[in-house]
Amino acid sequence: MKTILKIDEIFKMSFGYTYFVGTLIGKKDFFEKGEWLLKENGHSIKKVVIVSEQMPPANKIDKRILVSNQSFDKSTVNLDKSLILERIDKDKSEKETYPYKTYKGKNYTEEEWKLFEEKQYQEYLRKKGKL
Repeated sequence: MKTILKIDEIFKMSFGYTYFVGTLIGKKDFFEKGEWLLKENGHSIKKVVIVSEQMPPANKIDKRILVSNQSFDKSTVNLDKSLILERIDKDKSEKETYPYKTYKGKNYTEEEWKLFEEKQYQEYLRKKGKL
């Protein structure tokens, strides 16, 4: 199961750090520094490097605060939408998880894009009567 943080709030500190506050899903007791994908309604927006984790007060056991040393403008995302941070598996290459191309508002991995191109080409041939 992937490690995912469902985001409730984003705080940008004056010294450049960004705090992502939310509920950790998956391996709840597991934290690892590294690359995470910020997703809005399932679509990748940005790669974020998390450098540390903080625990809120004990009455919020499932809550986590993940800290990025990158400055992040939260006005670029809609907090009313479903925002998550998803841990990038070390076993998967960035090509498999990070958007390769975007077309008409949909993000595609490299593999998905190749399938999409092939489908479009087959449709083109069918319309031209060459299939």
